[in-house]
Parts: sequence; C-alpha cells; structure tokens
Amino acid sequence: MKPIAISILAVLSLCVSTHHVAAQNTPTAPQPVQPPAQESNPPGAVTQAPAEAEETEQPGLFAGADLYYGGSNLAGFRRFHDGFWAAGSGLAYPSNVYLRYNNQSGAGAKLAVGLSQLYNGSTGFDQPVEAWWKQPLKSGKGSVTLGKFYVPFALQEWEFETKWGALYEGEWNATSIGAALVYNRNLDETNGYLRLGRNIKENINVGVSLGLGDGLTYDSVHDKALGFDLTASSGDWEALAEYMAARGTSAQRFRFGWARLNYNGWQRFKPFVARYDYKDTAGAFGRF
Repeated sequence: MKPIAISILAVLSLCVSTHHVAAQNTPTAPQPVQPPAQESNPPGAVTQAPAEAEETEQPGLFAGADLYYGGSNLAGFRRFHDGFWAAGSGLAYPSNVYLRYNNQSGAGAKLAVGLSQLYNGSTGFDQPVEAWWKQPLKSGKGSVTLGKFYVPFALQEWEFETKWGALYEGEWNATSIGAALVYNRNLDETNGYLRLGRNIKENINVGVSLGLGDGLTYDSVHDKALGFDLTASSGDWEALAEYMAARGTSAQRFRFGWARLNYNGWQRFKPFVARYDYKDTAGAFGRF
C-alpha cells in the first residue's frame, strides 16, 4: 500500500492600504485572461491572492504580509513556516512582508521580502522574493514588467520561481499571452518562458506553455519544456489540471501531471483534493 501524505496549512494574510479618492472611477491596465492557481499575484502568475484581490482594482499604497504555518507527516516537514508545495514535496510559498503600489494610469510596483526558510539567502534563493515595476503600454495592448517576478508557465503548479528579467503580458478578446526573458543567476544562463491562454467558454480556460534555456526549472539539467493546462469552474466548484514535459538529452526526461478539485464556497476554509505524479529519468527530481 502506498503511503498517504497528509499536510495541514494555516494561512494568514494582512493588508493595510491607503487609497486615492478617485479609485473606483480610474481606468486600469488591461489584464490577461488567465485561470486560477497559486496564492500570489505577481506578474506572470495566473491569479491573485485573497489578500491582494482589492489592491489590484484601485490605485493606492498597500502594506501587507502573507504568513504560513503548518504540519505534515512527510519526513523533514513535520512543522513548517512557509507554504507547503505538494508537487515537489517541499516548501514553495514564502512567508513574506510586502509593499505594493498602483497608480491611476494602471502602472504598479511590488517589493516582497521573505521571512522564513525560503528566499532568505541561506537556501540558494536570493532576496527579495519579488521586486518589479509594471507599466501599461501606451498603445493599450498589454503591459511590460521589469524586475524580479514569477515566470509564466502553465498553472505554475510545478514551475513556480521568481527570476530577474522582463515580462510582456497582453490580451486579445479571449486569448492571453505571457512571455518572459529572464536571467538565471545560479547558472549564469538566459531562460525564456511563454504561455498562451484561451477562454473556450466563460468558465473554461486552456493554455499551452513553452520554456527554453539551461536550468529553466529549478536549475536542473533540462533545457526544454512543454506544458498544457486546463481550468474549469461551475458554481463553487473548480477543477484544474496541468501536464508538463521537460528534457535535456534523450536520456534526461521529466514529466509532471497534476489535477485538483477545489471547493470555494467557504470564505476562510479552502478544501481540495488533488493527485500529483512526476518522474525524472535524469535523477534531478526523482519520482513522486
């Protein structure tokens, strides 16, 4: 019988804001049509955190914190102070404090600093967690972000890293695009990421993603990646799925599959059931 991993996570999000008087009547920058995913709202990510949902809709200065605490029966993670990442059997969502600014023209900036094990400079991740400026294009066709942001790839259930670089996001009718060129500091290499999304219906979104460059996913030997994702919702229920394949040489292949069913009917309790499966013949990530 296969062992069952059980993890319990508590999330506390705090936010203090100062808004401009004309906030509700101010136009904002075009936003890509993208499906839900993680508890962050960086450029390149596919959703926004509950704590930041109102921040992105009106101009102002915001100060906040996302704090995680939990426990698990997985070895090495009996107790943890960052968000638990089931896909990689580890920690991926950093407890952090942040400042966020949005102006009336739709531009914005964010600075987030990690507080616990992740993004503190002692585990191979560099501070800050995020540090970016997002500027809408004068043509009205999308926006450009410069700085350190979460890279766009599928639903970011596997590939969930922040890197320094440039990101373009745009939207045309029911189609969205996120394209980034970033610097991989650990390997001194350039990585590229692209996600195209499409709303098939109002409640169904599909996407295809590409990745190129040495160490494009957690500095592994893989230098090419292809991903597919699906998000569908009905009432308080939401289904998400993602498949990713990466490779270096013909003998260095990685595959990742993931599906999750969320129930969003309760404000403070977010239950879900999910299945994760991955295998890496190169030995970088093993098998799960």
